[in-house]
Amino acid sequence: MLKAGNGTKTIVDFNSKEGDQIGLQGLTYEQLTFAQGTDANANDTLVKISNTGEVLAILNGVKANTIDDTAFVVLDKNYQPIPQGVSELVGRAVLPASTFAAGPTSGQFLALNNDGTTSPVNSNGLPVPFPGPNGQPVQGFSAILPGPKVGTYLVMVDNGYGTKANSPIPCCASMR
Repeated sequence: MLKAGNGTKTIVDFNSKEGDQIGLQGLTYEQLTFAQGTDANANDTLVKISNTGEVLAILNGVKANTIDDTAFVVLDKNYQPIPQGVSELVGRAVLPASTFAAGPTSGQFLALNNDGTTSPVNSNGLPVPFPGPNGQPVQGFSAILPGPKVGTYLVMVDNGYGTKANSPIPCCASMR
């Protein structure tokens, strides 16, 4: 079983044509890269985490171009296979409603009531507008993917505070 931060494993007699599979925990095939070894490992394949370069395994006597997704199986925390196409929730984040990110003043239209009058607070009880330089509310998000740099993420925002009425203008954003 391979996982980040667990050292480099040397795997001998691996043969995917015979149905051999390597378990992955906390990783997917798409997060890996495969490189042909050099020098003493010239006949071996190095299995690495793409975004960190961490070497997870050395597959003795295996050519890198013969490895595909069938050589791996994703395992849950109890080392049981997770069927393909099934997601496993491994954690969650809860942000206070008053979490803001860098950006210009926003929310000036949240003070406008349906009758044309204005209020000093929005329907969530927060004063509006939200002044810059930290004037961008961090909304809830439905999806998260690793970003282009370590420690960054790309998120798909929800409609903000829960309804279209009190969150009329969510926009796509990447947050760190």
